[in-house]
Amino acid sequence: VILDNGSVSCWGNREQMGNGNAAGSTIPTLTSSFGSGRTAVAISAGEAHTCVILDNGSVSCWGHGGSGRLGNGDMEQRLSPTLTNTLGHGRTAVEISSGHSHTCAVLDNGSVSCWGSGTYGKLGISDLSTNDMPTPQLIDSLGSGRNASNISAGTQHTCALLDNGEISCWGADGNGRLGHGLIDGVRYQPATHYSEMASMGTVSSTAVEGLPIKYAVRGSLFDDIDYSQVSFHVDTPAGLVFNVANHTITGTPSY
Repeated sequence: VILDNGSVSCWGNREQMGNGNAAGSTIPTLTSSFGSGRTAVAISAGEAHTCVILDNGSVSCWGHGGSGRLGNGDMEQRLSPTLTNTLGHGRTAVEISSGHSHTCAVLDNGSVSCWGSGTYGKLGISDLSTNDMPTPQLIDSLGSGRNASNISAGTQHTCALLDNGEISCWGADGNGRLGHGLIDGVRYQPATHYSEMASMGTVSSTAVEGLPIKYAVRGSLFDDIDYSQVSFHVDTPAGLVFNVANHTITGTPSY
């Protein structure tokens, strides 16, 4: 927690304490100094590391250093607060979120910088990139003219609130966590326009010429969808029409 004087107090397990030793504590314990005159203004704790934004907009992290999650250029643990590498020339952090093993920050110009574990593309830094990054990296575009106002890092994905109120997410989408209507895939970049083709499988049925047929389509692709936000195109034989509202194919096929 950040205290009213800008210092930080932690409790819990091992190296996450930030007080210079690897012993845990069951009571709140002050971290080591953030530097002469420096205070914390925002804080976020990951699975085994913690990061703070300081009053000058720089970022300091401590704890487990695996995958480069501390952002200081290596992958070693730090038992006391340690400044990350630069966020970019003249750039400062205004929002921060630490996931399981990565951290992302919204910068003063609305861009986003991430570092740490890159598995499943949760750093959002380039197409198909799953590399770990031990220093802050600007993510790919959030869309033309779009900026981030807030950020949240999960275990294997990240989401940003944009300046127009939309949400952009990237990383692993197991259980539909990216919110784009499909599951069990990976998105390596922030979504600016999402399109996906999904196979509904093949169906064999008997059709009599001139008589109507009807088949109900079911599956995760069509469950719990906001149809005002998603459009579908389903190829059907001549004479048949797919109705997305009730998941049916109706009509009389022509041959």
